[in-house]
Amino acid sequence: MTLAKLEVAYLEKRHDFVLRIEACDATSSFATSQLVQKLEKPLGGAILMSLVLSDGLFASQTEAGFKKVMDAKWGALSTFNAVRPIKDLDFFIISFSSAASMLGNAGQSNYAAANSVVDGFLRKFSNAFSVVLPGISDLGYFAKIRESSTAHTILLSWSMTSGGTHPFASQNPFFLT
Repeated sequence: MTLAKLEVAYLEKRHDFVLRIEACDATSSFATSQLVQKLEKPLGGAILMSLVLSDGLFASQTEAGFKKVMDAKWGALSTFNAVRPIKDLDFFIISFSSAASMLGNAGQSNYAAANSVVDGFLRKFSNAFSVVLPGISDLGYFAKIRESSTAHTILLSWSMTSGGTHPFASQNPFFLT
């Protein structure tokens, strides 16, 4: 099960709000406006869960590759804010920002830049925040590279499993139980 599916399963169990998952071109003002207008109840908050990875060393990044990643985060956020100002919502969450925006990660300069731009923009809103979660070591990207790469050892040491446990807790002096 992917992390997104785990999040949705959790949120669907909540009784204090209505979860609605919709797909649209989040960088299109028209598509985003159409989506917001067809809601049956007033929009109280939103969670942006966009992600595009286009890994490569900085020197080999293309403008198109950089833009693709930036549009998924900043393009979607700025479009949403133009259609439905974040300041007027009860809450707005960027899920997920990334430790890569603070620490860097080899091959993900475009992803780190996109998350940094979004994190910086959200600082001016008291009702908005980014969630920087650890990697999930047994799902998705980390599951693929876990056995084959030592380049991400530091990130794996800050990861957790899909069951919510920290796989290296006894080996990491910074992990608090």
